[in-house]
Amino acid sequence: MRATENYDGSVTIDWAMPAGAGSQDDVYQVGRRLPGESDFRLISATAVPRFTDRSLPPNTTNAHYQIVVRRAGPKGTDGVYGPGSAVASVNLNRAQGATGPRQTAAPRPTAGTSTAKKTSPIGNVASEKKPAQPKTPSPPKEKP
Repeated sequence: MRATENYDGSVTIDWAMPAGAGSQDDVYQVGRRLPGESDFRLISATAVPRFTDRSLPPNTTNAHYQIVVRRAGPKGTDGVYGPGSAVASVNLNRAQGATGPRQTAAPRPTAGTSTAKKTSPIGNVASEKKPAQPKTPSPPKEKP
């Protein structure tokens, strides 16, 4: 798992699943912990092993991300939660007024304990989708 600061101040997290380990119905839950917070907060869920966090508060100096896999269950069931897959950290330049990405922190594996709970940490979080960009019409050309 890797977390990288982008030029626009967002952070992209990407990770790899071992061959044959994932299912097309799996959901990856993305948690984030900011300075002063003791727990990871669910910020999104995605069906692909990549997520861009565009919701970091201004002047955030670092962030920690955790990915938890929600395995697909038999048709009509809620599925089960796998162990925390990985944790990655990123130090952000923006608090110092600098621009551009800073080095990516090395991945840090978590213990293989189960995060299964009776209540879903997903709630009503939708998968990450980019909003459609409206097209701006061109000004009419003047005839000579």
